[in-house]
Amino acid sequence: MPEAVHAIPSQNLVLMRAVIWAVVGMIYAPLFVALHLLFVEFGLAAWAYIPAAALAGAAGAALYGARQVAIAAGLVGIVVALGSILVFGHAIALLPLVLLAFGLGLVVGLTVRFPRLCTQHVAGKTATGLLTGALCAALLAVLEWLGQITILLSIATAFLVSANGVLYVATVRQGVRWFGCHDQQSCALKQGLVIGLVAALTAASLWVVAGAISGDADSALTHTLLQVPEAIPPALMAGAMAGAITGSLLELFGFRWVHDV
Repeated sequence: MPEAVHAIPSQNLVLMRAVIWAVVGMIYAPLFVALHLLFVEFGLAAWAYIPAAALAGAAGAALYGARQVAIAAGLVGIVVALGSILVFGHAIALLPLVLLAFGLGLVVGLTVRFPRLCTQHVAGKTATGLLTGALCAALLAVLEWLGQITILLSIATAFLVSANGVLYVATVRQGVRWFGCHDQQSCALKQGLVIGLVAALTAASLWVVAGAISGDADSALTHTLLQVPEAIPPALMAGAMAGAITGSLLELFGFRWVHDV
């Protein structure tokens, strides 16, 4: 652990980590909920947890581990979504919007050079978040499928924030070794793929939120969009609480911080 972190009293470290992970939970929750509802609408039923948690975990890992890359990706997604909605309204379908955001994000990642400190190992961190998210969500999917039950989204969010968070912290260093960049060209490509992924998720999320607020949406997704405003507040609370508890336990049990990876 860095020397500067050691200098902070232990009780303050517990509080600091709890606050950081509460924020992580609040960022994770709305993205996971929106993605889960979309994948359910696409017919995945209980298995919708897996792609939703995997993509939300990847986006969260990019934001947590490579801030400037994540900010750039978010800006690309926002510009694409707002520009498309302002010009076409919800006449633009979700898939073309996602592809446009991904393509533009890929171009930005291939052409823009970010400070190495903020982009170091971004591909490994994002891939680790993707895999740990999918693995934790598979437990929920199997439980719901075998038990023929419906798990509340707030409970699923709390579980994933905690389980995925602990698994990510425990495995991210190994993930960086597996998926790390070996040369500048491969690094630029992987960075572009990460920015494209996060930009596409951002654009899709804004499209969903805009449709839920305006009610002017693709009729095939109307039912899903109407569930978003109702599902997000309890998921936000569950994500924040689970994140705070997880962050505290990570510090109390001596898990290493990962900002220096």
